[in-house]
Amino acid sequence: MKHKLSVVQPIKLTIFILGVFLFIGCLSFYFFFLISEADWKHFKRVKAGALDKCCQQVLDDVRKGIDNPELSDHAKYLYLYKLMENSDKRIANIFDYNARSKAMLQLALMKSDGLLEAKQINGFSDELQSFINSHD
Repeated sequence: MKHKLSVVQPIKLTIFILGVFLFIGCLSFYFFFLISEADWKHFKRVKAGALDKCCQQVLDDVRKGIDNPELSDHAKYLYLYKLMENSDKRIANIFDYNARSKAMLQLALMKSDGLLEAKQINGFSDELQSFINSHD
């Protein structure tokens, strides 16, 4: 008796093979965004400095709002409320998540927000510097 190959078996095999290729593709896509260990160490220092700079900008804006003689106390309160709400979102978007897979995105956001200086960028590998500098 000959064994007949079911139509379902080749389809299952094709789906399995496609799944393996998709998995491998996702892994290589994931690893593409991982930065080197040296860049990661520098990133952690740069990130702390950029967060400090961002907070300083917010505090400068707070002072401007509080010191504005044209605003009533209520208007100052509303200004500060909105400022803190927006600043919190900004800080969360840029600085939340401490993962090597997110570092490139965070660096691009820091750069586009004016939080990185050339001196900080120069501490990264050439490849990462090119990536950062392409995001103005």
